[in-house]
Amino acid sequence: MKRSLQNIKVAFQALLLNKLRSCLTMPGIIIGVGAVITIMAVGAGAQSSIRSNVQSLGTNLLTVQGGRDSNLRSGGPEGFRGPEGETEEQTVRGDLKLADYKALKTGLKPLAKVAAIVSRSSTVSYLGVSSPVSVTGATNEIFDVQNYKLDKGSFFTSGDVSGYSNNAVIGSQIVKDYFGRINPIGETIKIDNQSFTVLGVWQSGGKKARGKKQDSM
Repeated sequence: MKRSLQNIKVAFQALLLNKLRSCLTMPGIIIGVGAVITIMAVGAGAQSSIRSNVQSLGTNLLTVQGGRDSNLRSGGPEGFRGPEGETEEQTVRGDLKLADYKALKTGLKPLAKVAAIVSRSSTVSYLGVSSPVSVTGATNEIFDVQNYKLDKGSFFTSGDVSGYSNNAVIGSQIVKDYFGRINPIGETIKIDNQSFTVLGVWQSGGKKARGKKQDSM
């Protein structure tokens, strides 16, 4: 106990004898500790955000995307040579087709739900307001697969999909940008000059879909 008190006394004496050095050292220690705490807090926040996004997608979600185009030579590695001695090649496109979606849906029983999704930027217009917007076209299973929630209105159905009905569900930011205080349900918007009826509005602050913010879809 006496030794501890003696050490504390010596420490304070050293601080008093070297006031300038102590004043310069203390801010460095404070800033260093504060920086470490801040970095740890930011890292923990980022980790929590990533975990939340992954959990919202679900641990049993599998995404299948189209591959790259490939050139196949007919007739094996050396190729098939025609009458003039030329080698014939065939380009196989890596795009996914609606037939692939149907094959997965009916051919693989372990899959609970299968949704066909395609995304691109399109021009959306309503009453003279027009701008590029991220548009996602999908079959009705997307609502269950992505666990989407509605603020109001309804989702489109399998009947709408099979009947090729032009229906849309929009985000809250789209409502603010295009409709203001107008109720968008039942209104007609144009996507790349094609008319679509608004059936529903996503919940505000919804999760990102395929890297895109749900409010702006």
